[in-house]
Amino acid sequence: MALPGGPWRTAAFAVGALAAALAAVVAANRFDQDLLPETRDYYASGFPPDLSGESGFALIVGLSAPAGEDPRRFALDWSESVKARARDGRRLPDAGRLDVLAAPEVICRPEAFDCAARLGGKPQAVADLVADNAVLLRRYRELQGLSGLGDAGLGVDLEGPFVRYGVVLQAQGIFLSEVAAKAAAGDFDGALRDLEADAAFYRRWLAEGRLIIAKMVALRGLTRDLQLATQLARRAGGATPGQYAALRRIATPLTRAQRAMRNAIRFEAAIIPPVVDRALEGRKARERLLAGEGPLAAQLMGIHLLRNATLNHAHRFYLLWEALDEVESRDLPERIAETRRLTDGMARPQWHWLYNFGGKLLVARSWTGLDSYIYRIRDVDALANAACAMFDLREKAIPPESVEDYLANSATACRDPYTGQPFKWDRATRRLWTASRDGGAEERFGGDGRIAVSPY
Repeated sequence: MALPGGPWRTAAFAVGALAAALAAVVAANRFDQDLLPETRDYYASGFPPDLSGESGFALIVGLSAPAGEDPRRFALDWSESVKARARDGRRLPDAGRLDVLAAPEVICRPEAFDCAARLGGKPQAVADLVADNAVLLRRYRELQGLSGLGDAGLGVDLEGPFVRYGVVLQAQGIFLSEVAAKAAAGDFDGALRDLEADAAFYRRWLAEGRLIIAKMVALRGLTRDLQLATQLARRAGGATPGQYAALRRIATPLTRAQRAMRNAIRFEAAIIPPVVDRALEGRKARERLLAGEGPLAAQLMGIHLLRNATLNHAHRFYLLWEALDEVESRDLPERIAETRRLTDGMARPQWHWLYNFGGKLLVARSWTGLDSYIYRIRDVDALANAACAMFDLREKAIPPESVEDYLANSATACRDPYTGQPFKWDRATRRLWTASRDGGAEERFGGDGRIAVSPY
C-alpha cells in the first residue's frame, strides 16, 4: 500500500530507510570486537620458536652443510639470515651445499621397485654409494636419534626449509639402499634394526612438524619405510618371531599425534595476525599481499577491515578443521563434508558480512581447507595396517587360497581403518588392498594407485 502523499513520498521513505541502514552499517564498523582470550592464546600457540642449535630441526637444516662445516652452526647462520631478511629485506650469501653423489639406479625407491631384489646383485655399487656420501649418511644417522624436529626459526622464510627437506629424502634413499643390501646379503636383523630406527624418526617428525610441507615430507619418508618393510618380509621365508615383532613395530598404525594436523593448522593460523596488520597498512600493502589479483580485490579487502573481528572469525575456521584430528578414518568422509559445508558457508558473502566485510573476505581467500593433506596421512595409516595384516599372514603361514577366510574370521588381524572391515583380497594379483582417498596415489604408492601390499 502506498504511503499518503503519493509515489514521491514512498520513494523518499525508501531512500531514507536505505540511507539509515547504510549509516547503521558504517557506524557498526567503527567499533572492533575485543580479541577473545582463547583466540589470542590460539594464535600464540602456533608461532614457531627461535631455532636451538641442539634441536633436531637444526640438523635437518644443516644436513646439507658443506663437508667440514658444523651443520648446527650452518643452521644458526641460516636463522640469522632469516632475521636479517625480516629486519631490512637483505639476504645473506648462501654458504653452499653438500653435493649428493648418487646414480639414480642405485638409490632405493621402494614405491617403484623391489630394492633388495635389484640392489642385492650390486653390493659394490651400494658400497661405493655409501662411501661417496659418508658425511651425509653420518649426519643422517645422527638425525634419526633426535627429537625437537618441529620447524623453528622460520620467521619470514618459508622457502628456505623446503630445500633442506629434500636433502633429508635424498639421504634416506641412500640409507635405504644400504638397508636393502644388508638384507640381500643375509643380515636381516641388521636391516630391520636400521629400518626400525628410520621409521621411528619419521613418526616423530610427523608428530612434531609444523609446516604442512614438513609433515608431507615426513609422511613420504615413512611411506618408503613401510614399503621396504613389506619387500623385506617377502624375502624372509624363515623369519623368527623376533624379526616379525620388529616388522610389526615398523608397521604400527599411526598414533593420534602422528595423524594430527593440529601443529600445521596452528602454524597457518599464526601467519594470519601479521597478514591482517599488513592489510591494515593501506591499499598498496594489500596489493602486495594480493599480487597478481588486481586493484579491485585490494580495494574490496579494505572495506571495513577490523583486526580483532577478523582474528576471532578466522579462529572459528581453524577450530572446525582441527576437530577432525579426533575423528576415526571410517567417519572421516562424512565429517570432512560437514566441515567443508560449514566453512564454505562462512566464506560465502551473506548478510553478516556487512560487519567486517574486508576481514571476512581476507579469511575466505586465505584458507582453502586441508582435505587432501588429511587424507594423505590417513592413507599411510591404511598402508601401515595393510602391512600389519600382511605380516600376520606370513608369520602364520596362511596360504593364498585361505586368505579371505582367515581375514574374515580372525579376531586379531589388522583391518582397513577406512571401513573397519578386513582388507580386500585380489585373487588375480594376490594383493591385500584398499582404495586411496586422496589423488596422486600412483606417485606415492606405485602401480595402479591402490594402497596395496603383496604377501606372497
